[in-house]
Amino acid sequence: QNWYTQDAAPLASNGKSVTIVFDINRDGVPSNARIYTRSGSPSLDTSALRALQRVEGFGPLPEGNRITVEYTFNYRRQ
Repeated sequence: QNWYTQDAAPLASNGKSVTIVFDINRDGVPSNARIYTRSGSPSLDTSALRALQRVEGFGPLPEGNRITVEYTFNYRRQ
């Protein structure tokens, strides 16, 4: 819900994917977001990173100091 697909150029992004890797800290706040696999569309890559930056938190972790997550955004023009 935090991914605003309208920020990605539709023709340049259609059918492409970008993978973001990030950490979730003990308190549930995401940090250290970085592009793991670029899509080939700079606007798609930027929109995916911004989506993660909009997340306020995932809730506290049940144990451990942090986890690392890999998430792929798939753009399909509608």
